[in-house]
Amino acid sequence: KHGYVITASDDGIVKFWKRQPATGEAACLEFVKSFTAHNGSVLALAVEHGGDTAASVGSDSCIKLYDVSTFDVTGMIKASTTLGCHASFLGSEMLAVVADTSILVYSTISLSPDPVKTIQLH
Repeated sequence: KHGYVITASDDGIVKFWKRQPATGEAACLEFVKSFTAHNGSVLALAVEHGGDTAASVGSDSCIKLYDVSTFDVTGMIKASTTLGCHASFLGSEMLAVVADTSILVYSTISLSPDPVKTIQLH
């Protein structure tokens, strides 16, 4: 939607890149902004279906939320448990994150560290 690519790495950095028109046969990306978002590895990135909000999940048990159009951090959730390597938006107001033996659903509106729902896995 906004023409951006978001990347993350083991050093906790989240980067925003703008797609540029292809020159010849090569597509180009222009660096826009980076955040030292996590104290440790970024485990997961997710973008909500409309493309307006992104989230990163770190090994520091933090979830960071970003406004994709302005490249700004808009919120943080400090989870009370170790988070896993998969996250997915459920609409625009909820984020599901895998933990050890469960899926934790967090509100991206209230930013509460307590999940609004916990789904136990076998």
